[in-house]
Amino acid sequence: MVGAPVRWRLLSGNNRDMGRGAEEYADSSACLDAIADLRGLIGGLQIVLKPAPPLQWAWGLRQPTGQVFATSGYSYDRQLRCEQAALAFVRSAAEAPINSSVAFFGLRRRA
Repeated sequence: MVGAPVRWRLLSGNNRDMGRGAEEYADSSACLDAIADLRGLIGGLQIVLKPAPPLQWAWGLRQPTGQVFATSGYSYDRQLRCEQAALAFVRSAAEAPINSSVAFFGLRRRA
């Protein structure tokens, strides 16, 4: 999979997806730079909650300029749970250990 785009995600202690990068990167070095940028800006990013079909909620972290840095890995059944998940991501992202290894995943297709 040489040349495939690289993305990052933050995993909880039980390997659940807490959130992920909003963009794809050309290589792992660019991806690690984006993680460092996120960590430097995390206190100034705004949590944005938005409806996600069908009858779900998703979150994003963005700068006042509108650039989105991270998004939820899942959608949530309640707006409150979505907000709590976003706050947990913000608390965890600043100090989470970084594993620079790359894992390859195929595209998921839903029926």
